[in-house]
Amino acid sequence: MPVTPPAPTYRDVVREAKRQFARNQKDFRIEKHIINEEIKLLRQRQERINKEIHRLQAKATKKPNEVKNDFENFLFKLRSEARTEREFLASLSSSSTTTEDCTLRKKNAQRSQKYTGLRNRSSADLSTKRMLASAGPSPFSLHFQKKLV
Repeated sequence: MPVTPPAPTYRDVVREAKRQFARNQKDFRIEKHIINEEIKLLRQRQERINKEIHRLQAKATKKPNEVKNDFENFLFKLRSEARTEREFLASLSSSSTTTEDCTLRKKNAQRSQKYTGLRNRSSADLSTKRMLASAGPSPFSLHFQKKLV
């Protein structure tokens, strides 16, 4: 009958350390992948924003009043995206979940955000006007008001 030692043997300690190292390495790879994906999404978002700003700047020389409305709509869209992202991150930080759950929730939030964006486009103008009326003039609109005067 084998006798179990009162404390773990050196071999057991080394084996457990190797297992823990492998788990840590796997977790690190997963986190690194998630962070790289988030960086990629942020770069794509920044690229999209830059393109829209350049388009609006080019259009501003020809049709300043249209650009004012376009820019205010663009700002509203960015604010609503940021609000959705903050709400999502707040919901993530309030609950303890695994990495897979976080990834799944992010994907679901992105899908629902795209759907909500498509669904709310028709009411975006009214919402934008209400929000901008309460927020005051944008720096962009002030710039054009100075040029028009």
